[in-house]
Amino acid sequence: MRVDFVRTDRVDQVIVPTVIEIAEHFSVKRSYVITFCKVIRNSWRWTIKDMPKQLNIVRTTFSKFRDGGLELCQILTNAFSTCSDKDDIDKLRGSLAEGLLLGAFGKEILRSETFGWGAQVFVIDDSKKQGIRYNCPFAGSRPNCSHRTSVDLGFWDGKYGEFFECKVRPDKVRCKEMSYMKYLNTELSQRDIDHSVYFVSTDTLEAMEMSMEEQYPEEDFYKLISLQEISA
Repeated sequence: MRVDFVRTDRVDQVIVPTVIEIAEHFSVKRSYVITFCKVIRNSWRWTIKDMPKQLNIVRTTFSKFRDGGLELCQILTNAFSTCSDKDDIDKLRGSLAEGLLLGAFGKEILRSETFGWGAQVFVIDDSKKQGIRYNCPFAGSRPNCSHRTSVDLGFWDGKYGEFFECKVRPDKVRCKEMSYMKYLNTELSQRDIDHSVYFVSTDTLEAMEMSMEEQYPEEDFYKLISLQEISA
């Protein structure tokens, strides 16, 4: 029994290169991880109109750091300058968090037998390959409900799998994300596949614990990761 991944997320011409650049940038230790996490969280207030002002603040903030601050400024300026509306800004915010996650687990990814980013999880037993898909019974009838097939990040070392759902804030973990990760956990457990599932955000671990406990008090199958703490 083994695990494989097939990418399902659309390859965006801005988002994907930005995620890769952020991952490469934070594949080494940086002194400004917490500051970067704060910028990601606070960028929900940004608009196209005030983008030049916000990018100037970013440059002022990160140019003070000698261990790569100017390089990060350029990555962020190039990425946000492509945004044409609020939706673009919001999508980019999420991709920055994903990039930080990929950078933090870069060594594990390189050591893995297989990994996926924005990918569907497949379980392979002998020659049979089965994709794990959560079919929501309320999809189409409730506005925030939908089917789900992919993890933000996952890797398999041949014996153990780790699977991640990444959000800027923990209160953005909605029913569809929780339901999918719970279903994934159940499917893997039933096949005796050793694994862990994680919810990841840019908040502190304490803030994440409080938020998740408030939203999902009965769920305990997952682990939490703060990007502030694993990347700093």
